[in-house]
Amino acid sequence: MKKANLPKYEDPDDTLNGPRYQTGKLCIERCGRPAGTAWSPYWCWRCNADRIGRISRSLNELALDAAREKA
Repeated sequence: MKKANLPKYEDPDDTLNGPRYQTGKLCIERCGRPAGTAWSPYWCWRCNADRIGRISRSLNELALDAAREKA
């Protein structure tokens, strides 16, 4: 069941984070969890959610900087 207001990549129960996508390898972050989500075969769901969150924050900051420069 989808958790309230969580993006799909952050929801451990979402089917896109489920066993269908697991590769049989461990996460490259060496956290010990199985690797593989719909977004990447290299990270477990938790490390992948953290990674996507960092990317999203960086992109948002770049967009804000660009908007400030334009103003």
